[in-house]
Amino acid sequence: MFKLATVLALVTGVVLGVCLTVVLQDRWNAQSAVVLRFNDASAAVSESRAAAVSESGAAAVSESRVGSVRVRTLQRRPWLPTSVDDFDYQTTFPRRIKVAVIPIGLRTNKTAAHYQQRVAYALPLVHAAGAAGCDLVVLPEEFTGQWPQVVSDGPMFKSLSPLAAKYKMIVFAGLRELDAATGRQYNTIMIIGRQGELVGSYRKQFPCCPPQDSENSVVSMNEGVFPGNRGVHSFDFDFGRVALLTCFDAQFPEIWQQAWSLKADILVWPSAYRGGDTTRSYTMLYHWYLVPCGSGDVLDIDGTTVRSLTNLTATEPINVKTAILDLDRVFVHRDYNRPKVGKLLRDFRGSVASEGDHVASNWFLLSRTDAGFARNISVRQLLPKYDIETLRSYQFRTRAVIDSAVLRGTAIS
Repeated sequence: MFKLATVLALVTGVVLGVCLTVVLQDRWNAQSAVVLRFNDASAAVSESRAAAVSESGAAAVSESRVGSVRVRTLQRRPWLPTSVDDFDYQTTFPRRIKVAVIPIGLRTNKTAAHYQQRVAYALPLVHAAGAAGCDLVVLPEEFTGQWPQVVSDGPMFKSLSPLAAKYKMIVFAGLRELDAATGRQYNTIMIIGRQGELVGSYRKQFPCCPPQDSENSVVSMNEGVFPGNRGVHSFDFDFGRVALLTCFDAQFPEIWQQAWSLKADILVWPSAYRGGDTTRSYTMLYHWYLVPCGSGDVLDIDGTTVRSLTNLTATEPINVKTAILDLDRVFVHRDYNRPKVGKLLRDFRGSVASEGDHVASNWFLLSRTDAGFARNISVRQLLPKYDIETLRSYQFRTRAVIDSAVLRGTAIS
């Protein structure tokens, strides 16, 4: 019976892994809408992990003692080859895009009248962002309060969809979602595409903030909200791949790694606070642009504030911010690449540059200069010609090799 259960677990893991591979390797059409990608941790069960998963689905923890010292071990779980998704949209569609954040704050009022007031306040700002040529506009979580509504064809969608279509921009906007099928409420971010279509939504997985005990008189900020139950998503737009998380999600690093495993290059983070060291650390680790919408700054892929960050208007009291993001900038590991990068920089002197000092991290940060942009040069398109792989590709490829060795029980050759 045990052998049969083990075989069934292995077969299930392989089938789910193949299904996830098909999803992650799906190519998207940059001229049309978007491909929605889900990161379902349950689909990542591998052969070696089958024995390390308990009946509850959690990783097995082994425990022993050495004298008076208790030793606990959580076994690293190898990934399936689905972690190697070598498709890189940016080799085909490298772009500079303009983003706007409209930090008008979160509200807790639950009335329809307050909702209407907040929408009326926000719409002129969304208009201004569109008129300024923004590709991506982000509004805060629950910026209209906690009056519940459906996502699809609901009041907020009907208000924002025409603006997205008019200005051919993508809008991320927070609302209190009412699931019509279950009656449950969620802290949700709605995503509207360039044609005004509903692209998708993300339900906040970690609502803030449960009280310390049931006797505590303080209630959660998200009182009455259910934790999100649909995982982490990424969206492939015509300029690149965008993932999103919300506010208190920042306290839980595992879902940020899930966003990285989806190979997001922009992380949208509507929030009620700045993020500070936490979000800056994630940005430095995962090398995406962080576009928050609370009171925080748009962060560059090296964890610093984006140099192009400016106010949309000089008179706007809430300080709407815009920034230009160049999605052609890329980190490259120095391993195996130093002579190749040197030749690339010599061949394209004045058009391609190595930014900053990242020697201690063993990286290069390569980017095109303004002169290179004017000449339509793309660093990402040049890298394969010089047999240079990006840092992210290097990480995923070496992880696949090492995990394969773990599964086979062999040494690295």
